[in-house]
Amino acid sequence: MNKEAVVVWKGIRWTAFSVLLAISVLFAVKGVQVWLMRHATEPVAIQFYFFEIGEAVLPGNLVSYAVAFFVAAFITAVAAFAFIARRLFGF
Repeated sequence: MNKEAVVVWKGIRWTAFSVLLAISVLFAVKGVQVWLMRHATEPVAIQFYFFEIGEAVLPGNLVSYAVAFFVAAFITAVAAFAFIARRLFGF
């Protein structure tokens, strides 16, 4: 690869890392918010910024939704670090 292509790939790699890590943080924050609502007594509407996930989530299902957000945060964090694994670990 020529030098310009390497520089472009580095830019794409770090941009993808940054975007995926930001999405991971947003998922984790929403997971904490839903986890803190787990003691609700009435159905709760869960919105993930611009998208409405559930219009009336029953209180018994809130823990499942929180866990799903934490799993999504973990998966996007792993995907983000996959872009810079060579830089971090040398492989």
